[in-house]
Amino acid sequence: GTSGTIFGVSDSPPTSTTVAPFADACGNYLPLACVMSCTGVLESVLDSFFDNGEGSSCEENDDEKWTHEEATKMASCHPPGCYGITFLPYLTPGERTPDWPHASGAILGLTASNMSLASKCKRLTEESTPLDNVDGANAPPRRPANPMAGLLYRAAMEGITYLLAEAISTMRRACGNDDDGFRPDRLLVVGGGSRNALWRQMLADVSRTELRFPKESDSAALGAAFQAGAAVANVERRSDNERRREVTMEEYVLEQKIEMEDEIVVPTLDEDTILLYREGRERYLGHATKLFGNEMT
Repeated sequence: GTSGTIFGVSDSPPTSTTVAPFADACGNYLPLACVMSCTGVLESVLDSFFDNGEGSSCEENDDEKWTHEEATKMASCHPPGCYGITFLPYLTPGERTPDWPHASGAILGLTASNMSLASKCKRLTEESTPLDNVDGANAPPRRPANPMAGLLYRAAMEGITYLLAEAISTMRRACGNDDDGFRPDRLLVVGGGSRNALWRQMLADVSRTELRFPKESDSAALGAAFQAGAAVANVERRSDNERRREVTMEEYVLEQKIEMEDEIVVPTLDEDTILLYREGRERYLGHATKLFGNEMT
């Protein structure tokens, strides 16, 4: 889907109504926070700001559809913080975490200066995104109709990341800040967005948390399979009249190996990048709360 979810294991139940108090298969709590504004926001930005202006729709000519890979390349040209531009990503409209059903999207912080920077990125002037014509020769470099498209794509990606980071903070507060609460030292990231290298690093930098990537993208189905496997294993033991102690669900689940990608993404140590993201997140939180609520709940 187009939403994003954060969940993990906690010994204590969540106290916030915006965090779902599920239980996991091993007897602990499984707090879950869901944000509605996630990958669908980038799809909307791609469709709305990268149109080539020639009047052909994506349905009519798929070759002219801008890809997320192309948009990410243009977004990577711009620095963290997007020159002070903040994108509130509540395009659904509304948001679930925080519980702001009246929220809507907004682009804030525009100035003549940062708008001009959007089209003066060195990489955009030196590199092109050519399309091959029918004769095999390269067509003239194509550019999105809106010269700010790459910058706005990055601003939207940052807005989504700040939203997810705030949801993680909400879960920490809801489950307590002691050793029994929700205190992740790493995040396992799955889904379509997790394949984007720019977003991987951005999420690690903003959340200040190490990221790892399971090869099995359907983690919910994998967890269900583990539970079924534990039940089947005990049934087989009973049917064979074995006298060994039955394995507990927790023991069985912890015995299973989850294949991971080789790549591990760690938060940057670059002080300038850390500062830019910190300031960007503070701007995001300030704008969002002033427009749509008194506090992040």
